[in-house]
Amino acid sequence: MVIVVDESRERRATIGTVLRADGHHVVEVSDAAQLLSRLMCAVALRRHPEPVAVVADPRASVCEVLQMLRAARWRLPLVFVAGEDEGPPAGELGALATFRVPVDLRALRRTIAAALESPRLAPST
Repeated sequence: MVIVVDESRERRATIGTVLRADGHHVVEVSDAAQLLSRLMCAVALRRHPEPVAVVADPRASVCEVLQMLRAARWRLPLVFVAGEDEGPPAGELGALATFRVPVDLRALRRTIAAALESPRLAPST
C-alpha cells in the first residue's frame, strides 16, 4: 500500500494515478490526521499486511506524525515531495528520497517499487 499525503488534490491524484498504473494499492489523504487514521486502520484490520510506503508533503503536522511513528520504532519507507523552499527533515526521519516539484514521476515510481520490496509495516522489535 502507498499512502499519498498532500494538501494538493491535483498532486495527490497525479501521483496516485501513476502508482496505481504500476499495480500499487494507493490511498490518498490530505493531512496528517488522515494519514494516522489510515495507518492505524490498516494495522488493526490487517486488510493491508503488505508493506506501506508514505509519499508525503513535508508540512509540519505530517512530519510530527512521522516523527511519532519513528519514535514508536515504525519503519515505514518515506518519500517526500517538497516545493522549492521546503526543507523536510529527511535525514532525521530516514527518508529514502526527497523529490522537488515538479516531481520526476519515473524516479518516484522506481523509488516506491524499491521501498515496497522489503516489509516494514509493523514496529520493529
